[in-house]
Order: sequence, then structure tokens, then C-alpha cells
Amino acid sequence: MWVAPKNNEWQPVPGAGKVRFMQFERSAAAAGCNVYLLEFPELFILVDLGVDQQRLAEVADTVNGANPTQEKPLLSILTHCHIDHIAAAPALECLRPRQLAIAGHEACRAALADRDQVLTASYLFGCIPPAIDVGVALFCDESSPASFAADPHGQGKAFLTLSERDPAGITQPGLRVQDIKIADTVIATAYATPGHSPDSICLLVGRILFCGDLPFAGNPAVAGIPGWNQKELLTSLEVMTDFLRSGDEAVVCAGHGPILDREGALAQFAAATRQTLGIKGIATLDADRSAFLKGYAQTLLYEANSAIAIILGRLWVVAEHLELMEEPERGKNIRESADLEALCDLVERFGRSAAREDRFGEPETRLPMVAGEILAKIDRMLGNGLIAGIIDAARLRRTRNLVLDFGNALRGISFRELLRPEKPDQLVYCLLEELKSKPYGDDDLMAATDDHGRFVEELTRRMAYRPLFSGVSFCPDVQEGLPMVAVERGHLLDTLVGLCELLVTSGGNQIAIDVASIGDEVRLTLSTMPGPGPDLVSDRKVEFYSATLRLYGAKFSVHREEGRLTVVINLPVADTFQDPVI
Repeated sequence: MWVAPKNNEWQPVPGAGKVRFMQFERSAAAAGCNVYLLEFPELFILVDLGVDQQRLAEVADTVNGANPTQEKPLLSILTHCHIDHIAAAPALECLRPRQLAIAGHEACRAALADRDQVLTASYLFGCIPPAIDVGVALFCDESSPASFAADPHGQGKAFLTLSERDPAGITQPGLRVQDIKIADTVIATAYATPGHSPDSICLLVGRILFCGDLPFAGNPAVAGIPGWNQKELLTSLEVMTDFLRSGDEAVVCAGHGPILDREGALAQFAAATRQTLGIKGIATLDADRSAFLKGYAQTLLYEANSAIAIILGRLWVVAEHLELMEEPERGKNIRESADLEALCDLVERFGRSAAREDRFGEPETRLPMVAGEILAKIDRMLGNGLIAGIIDAARLRRTRNLVLDFGNALRGISFRELLRPEKPDQLVYCLLEELKSKPYGDDDLMAATDDHGRFVEELTRRMAYRPLFSGVSFCPDVQEGLPMVAVERGHLLDTLVGLCELLVTSGGNQIAIDVASIGDEVRLTLSTMPGPGPDLVSDRKVEFYSATLRLYGAKFSVHREEGRLTVVINLPVADTFQDPVI
């Protein structure tokens, strides 16, 4: 059984005779991709370049140490042209005077020749791709010869040839396979696997498969980048899954993460296939959407931090009160079953992720992807039945909807499908009912007096609840004859309740609710005279509500005039609504 090598250590390549292999794995704290070095008797092959020029200097030291006379050429093969796989290319010069050549898909050659910021995804990193000459073009179009000569030795004779052939054992129509040969000996085989990008390839050397970013191409904030193609990606995943199933002791080296054995890779490909199949109507991850997601993730992390802190605080208070009531086991059970310490750790990680600046070579989507990962974990923890039995359902729903909204935005899902026409006066009526509702019945506690366990449960729910709106008056004023608005009722009501909480905790004890028609929108305002304490409608709150309401095609603003605090939501009229741009 082949054992994956440690980082920067030579290892024989299974099924490839005298070829040896070394990985330069990207550390968790670094940007870019993994880089892999292979040494053949005739040449070196370097799979991908990454973004770290210092790491390429380490590769150069390794190459020169293995071949100090420098007669062996080095061929760098790019799995695709995205900037995190090619940015370190200028550092290849440290390998001179050794003969160098770069190989990649024909589409990769064209994108790099044009220094295309879109197809290289360099717009996500805020940079321009380096000038790279792809001298060995794989999978040229039909008008180009099927094989050609490359001369990295500079000796005027064919050293490297490419030969396209039928894919043995793979029946998928349209699949292109190309052997890379030295003389008549195949040293590697390239498979065209578009989907993540038009130029994506996989490379087989012996029984090691280098697959670039294929296993991650269905991930949120990856799916939808320019050049991403769902149909082609599903085909590529199917082809390489079949290939791995039919392989013998295959080892898979991806562009990110550790080396995987065959079973681990099959599991990852299966997960990628499920993700890709689940994507419907995805929006393109262009520069505008990327910038929006980064800003949204930043504000969402702070908002979720606040929401989870409230839930944590209430759970801790309940646990302490139960212990004072001589119910220590119930208090302990809340702490352990709800895993409060793990929730605290995630909240702390929130803060670190939101505060950290992007490192060089990291895309704008770094923070959105981290936020998505953390929020998914928190959502699973908030689904704990014990928490649901203590914290009122409305607060839990509002917190979990933060996760749902962000997940949908990250995946590029259209929010238009969620919207329905609603009558504004009916929405105000539902809001007033929501503000008056309590998460428990008034008679439930008395009905449980004969059952100690149930009595403690009812008492626990009351200890965890904070009736913010008792003593607050709400004064609605809804203009007659208003047009229907396009909203998702549950989301809008949760948003309005959250805004009312902000106004009340800012000291307001009377909130005016006004609804009127303004052009092709309906304006809903909440206003109050705040108390002498701090105004809690902070800039971060404004950023959060602006971002989340934008997803649903609405607009948000805050006004402070003559001591009055007013929040405004402009809702789109149903028959004029257009898809929100995110």
C-alpha cells in the first residue's frame, strides 16, 4: 500500500518505474495551491505554480540539488489558469539557466497570452496575472496538429511530443485524452476535464492522479465563477469517478488539501457531484457579486456573533438558575448537551475571521467561504433539540435564517423564487400579532404543577425569555389602496421584529409604524424617540440590514432628525419587481 509522503520528501511514484515525487503542500496559513514536483530520468515536471514565490525558490533548490549539472529540463504543467495556481510564475527564473517550458490547455494558453483577468479569476484577488508563455499547448483545436515537437533542451530536435488518443476504458462521449511522450514512451496522460474552468485538466503519472480543483468546483463561492459550467463539470466528475473506480491503488493529488487515497478521493468526488447537482439558477460570481459577498460576510459575522451571544447568555443564565433551584443535573445537561463551550469557541472564531485582513494571494471570497463554513457548524448546533426546547422559536428561527440567507447568497441562488405578492396592511397586522405573541401559553405553567419534570421545563422556557415589548405601544398608520409588494413574508416579519427590538433597546417606548406608496415602491417606516441611553442602530447594523434586504430586492436606510430615530424599508411593488442584483 502506497503511503503519502510528508511535505518536501521524495517518494517513489507507484506504477512509474524510476520516477519519484515530492509535494509542496500549501500550509493552512498560506494562500495559493499545492505544488507537486516529479523527477524522471529525462526531465522534471512541476504540477502548478501557486502564488508563493519563496516556495518556488525551495522547489528550485530541490531541483538543483537533485540535478546540479542542470542538464535536465523542467516542464511546468498547469492544471488550469486560475491566479492561485499561476501567480508565482516569475519565480521560475530562479531555475535558469536550466531549460524551462510551461504546458497547459490551449484555452489556458490563450487566457494567459491575453492576461485575462476574468478567466484567470485574478479579479477576485485584485491583481493582474503575470505574463506567462505557455509554449506547450495541450488539446489544440481540430485545425491544429494532433502532435508537435517541443525542444526544452534547445538542441533542435524533438524532445517532447503530444499524441491524442481514444480514452481507453472510458465511454463518455467528447472526452479528450492526450499522452505526453518522450521519444515513444508515455510519461504522463492529460485528461480534459472542463467545468471548474474551460481549461481544467487532470494529469496521470503512474498511478498518481493530479486533479487540480475538480473536487471543489461545486463549492459555494467557487461555483459560478466566469468559465464555470455545470453540465461540463458533472461530466468531468463522472468521468474521473469512473476512472478512479476502475483504477489500481490510485492516489489523488488535488490543488488544495492533503493527498487522498482512492476511497477518500471517491468520497470527495461524490460530495462535489451532489453539490453540483443541487445548484439551480446560479448567478455569475463576477467582481460586483464577489465584493458584495465579502462585505455581506463581514457584517453578517458581527450580526451572527451578537445573535448567538444572546442565545448563549440566556442558556448560561438558565443553567445557573437551575443549579440554584437544586436542579444541578438539568443545569449540567444544558451546558453539556447544548455544547456551550463549543458555541463560545465558534463565536470567538467569528471575531478572528471578521477582523483578519486578507493575505497576499487570497481571493475576496476567502471570508465568505470561511463564514459559510462557520455558520453551517453553528446552524447544526442550534438544531439541538435541547436548545429548541429552551430558547423561543422565533429567536432561533431568526438566527438560523441568517445562515440560510447567507448560504443562498453564497451559492448565487436567485431570491426572486422566494418572493410572493403580499398586501401591506396584512403584513402590518401580522407584525403586530408577532410583537404581542409569547413563546408559551399563560396556563401551561399551572397545568404542569403535578408533573415536576414538565413544570421545570415550563419554568426554564420562561427564564430564557425576555419580553422586550411589554409596556411598548405600537401606532400603525397604513395608507389605503396600496399596491401589493413582492416579499418573503417570514423573512420580512423577522427583520421588522429585529428592528423593533433595536428601537426598544435604544430606549423607545412608543413605535410608529407608517406605510405609504412612493413611486414604484412602498415605504415602510418604524420610528421612535429613543431614550438617553446609547443608540444601538450602529453603522454595522445598518450595513447588515442593507445587505440582507438587498437580497430580497428591498432598500434600507436610517434617519435621525430632531431627536427622532427612523428606520426605512422600501419594498418593491409586485408587478414591477426585478431580480435583485447581488
